[in-house]
Amino acid sequence: MTRYIARRTLQAVVVLFGVTVITFIILQSLPGGPARVMLGSHYTAAKFAALSRQLGLDRPQVVQYGIWVSHLVRGDFGFSYVHQVPVAQLLVPGVVNSAILGGMSIVEALAVGIPIGVFQARRRGTFRDTALTTISFVFYSMPVFFIGAIAILYLAVRVHIFPVGGVLGVGQSGVSLWPRIYHALLPSFVLASVQMAAWSRYMRSSTLETMVQDYMLNARAKGLTETRAVWLHGFRNALLPIITLLGLSFPALIGGLVVVESVFNYPGLGYLLWQGAQQYDFPVVLAATVVASVASVAGNFLADVLYVVVDPRIRHEG
Repeated sequence: MTRYIARRTLQAVVVLFGVTVITFIILQSLPGGPARVMLGSHYTAAKFAALSRQLGLDRPQVVQYGIWVSHLVRGDFGFSYVHQVPVAQLLVPGVVNSAILGGMSIVEALAVGIPIGVFQARRRGTFRDTALTTISFVFYSMPVFFIGAIAILYLAVRVHIFPVGGVLGVGQSGVSLWPRIYHALLPSFVLASVQMAAWSRYMRSSTLETMVQDYMLNARAKGLTETRAVWLHGFRNALLPIITLLGLSFPALIGGLVVVESVFNYPGLGYLLWQGAQQYDFPVVLAATVVASVASVAGNFLADVLYVVVDPRIRHEG
């Protein structure tokens, strides 16, 4: 197991290195470079030269990359030239808000999608299975921003069940956790709706494959009811591919956070990345991209560890 985790850790480090290189190259490849884009209509040769010296863009790209990575390792994400504050001051609350929103959406999606998938597998081919499959496909095919707009219109504007956006109400401080959870309920439901549809389909297929295995036939032969056989013997094995897919879904979750947070004006990491891209605030874009990549790699690493916990055979293979 130690060797298995060590290999996964090394893979994670290599992936993060590749992400930082690719992100840096893309931003450096902008027409005229970052300094030219940041100046926009205010461009002059003198201003361009001054800003390039200020940002260190007049140095070789390898040197720029080395300086940037060394600052990242020390926790220095640079300075936001739009907000006029260190980028770390923007990242910390954004990461906390996105962690709350993303965590809630994952819990909601798994808590609903997995039982529905098992239910469908046990009633394969029935009207209930067909109806739930149709509903799943509808939600899975709908864009997240469209579901968010409909949810805001009916559940926030017309019915006033949920707040429209933000993370705190008027006059509320950021000390209490409940206001943040309350404001994250509607966007988390929207983000989870697409995930629920996917998890229910994955769990249905995985459970169907498990139900025809020899150990399930043996459990039924011993006199166990179908319900006990599925939940006591089949459920854990059916979860194995779900755990793998959970790790692979983290990049899509990050992308969903960008869309949902933009729709709801929810000040998380995704919204910060979106604003930074619109305002050409490159230190913010670089920092948010790296943090989002770290979150994705950490999610995949956690899924690998959970896979070992659920399936002891991998411990001996590693």
